[in-house]
Amino acid sequence: MINLQKNPIARECVLLYSSTPETLARAGRVLEAAGFIPKVSGDLDDRESGQKRERTAAEHQKFLAALNDELRNSLSAISNAVALLKLTPSDSRSTQIAKEILERQTRHLIEVANALDATDDRGLADPEPREPHGSDPAKAPATAGPTRRLLVVDDNQDAARSLAMLLENQRYQVEIAHDGRTALDLAYRDHPQVLLLDLGLPELDGYQVAERLRADPQFNPMLLVAITGHSLNGEESRGRLKAVGFDYFLTKPVDFEQLRALLTAASSPSGPGATS
Repeated sequence: MINLQKNPIARECVLLYSSTPETLARAGRVLEAAGFIPKVSGDLDDRESGQKRERTAAEHQKFLAALNDELRNSLSAISNAVALLKLTPSDSRSTQIAKEILERQTRHLIEVANALDATDDRGLADPEPREPHGSDPAKAPATAGPTRRLLVVDDNQDAARSLAMLLENQRYQVEIAHDGRTALDLAYRDHPQVLLLDLGLPELDGYQVAERLRADPQFNPMLLVAITGHSLNGEESRGRLKAVGFDYFLTKPVDFEQLRALLTAASSPSGPGATS
């Protein structure tokens, strides 16, 4: 037989949790008989509810972040396609592709809205660019150099394709990648002068790609522009961009006129990201 008798001098307090009053009363009587001091707490439900609320809130935050990226990607593709329609002849192949992108992305947005069951900051920001960058691209003339090489990296294929076509229309040479590893391969193969890099990439994200490229001195002259679906107003976010070597960031959907102004400033010998 197990002896539950406790020395009265060494009485210990035992905290009891249960949602059933009968269980608490029975356990309390047993513990008192054994010399313990039972203390009933009704905080278990509150504690579990609090933990459940925290888990639910975290899950909601992840869901909202993913939804934000999804919507921003579609809006970016649509915005690029609309700009492309304005810049190209109505009977051109580019116009036909832009219309296809508009139709596809609009259909996707409707599907997302239906799935939700009815349940922007925009523009150019400068995360304290690294030396020697310092001019304001928004004040630059909106003309593009004829031979600059650009690499557009975005896992949304329509957004990447429409942006690339817009840039090609401005006489840039453009390559496209849809993930971080391909971006690194193309960067080493083609040595682009400008890299437009989405932060939310599969496998290697934009931060990792930027950090690896900046670790190699041959990519120091390259203009590195982050493209993000999130507002990066906080000092921590800006600091992280600066730490891995980004020169600027653009928020989706990208304003093409601001992007063009940035690239024009970059192509100037005295402007940011100037290369020989």
